[in-house]
Amino acid sequence: MSSIIREYGQEPEQVLKEYRYNIVSYDDGEVKDYGKIINMTIDSIKQKNDCSGEDLRPVLNEIVLWKVNRIVDVDDEVLLKTFQYCNNVKGPEDVLSNEQQIKEIVEKLLSAKKGIRIAMASTILHFFNPNAFPIIDTRAYRAIHCDEPSNKIPQGKSEAVDCYIKYIKDCLEIWKNGCEGVRSLNECGKGFEYIDRYLYQCDKRAKNRI
Repeated sequence: MSSIIREYGQEPEQVLKEYRYNIVSYDDGEVKDYGKIINMTIDSIKQKNDCSGEDLRPVLNEIVLWKVNRIVDVDDEVLLKTFQYCNNVKGPEDVLSNEQQIKEIVEKLLSAKKGIRIAMASTILHFFNPNAFPIIDTRAYRAIHCDEPSNKIPQGKSEAVDCYIKYIKDCLEIWKNGCEGVRSLNECGKGFEYIDRYLYQCDKRAKNRI
């Protein structure tokens, strides 16, 4: 499927150990993994009996800043519905069993008043449920499509939504079966939530530019 994965994706456990996105080491020896901090915040919200879009807004800001230095504006109702949808799906197979539903969710995120394209939309979905939604970004997408004439994520709304659904399918296939002689993450005992990190790091190993 991909020459990048075949060449740079050997030994998936080692590839994942090299992943250091927003893991910060300070001079006093303290190490902070900001992704894990956000996950802990979301877990605490999930334990509540009830939450609102307003409750989710602070963690949305944390998710956005984890990805880029940007401000987004999403309606509380859209944010809450997205959170509830993510909590109700178990994995990528569940998501793909109703493509119309995921299309509607992603389209509403992309229709935000400010600041959301498909990479950011997928990041929000991922933090709300990492077991079902991989992050799509330049590196991860290119790791899969490097041998194709176009390996750039489309930015038109409908094209981007269709691209993301296809990306979930590709990620699921790679997670389950690996790539032409490369062991799969599933075989290595790594859950689906690691697939985008693996793809990202494969492209980084290839020394490709953003």
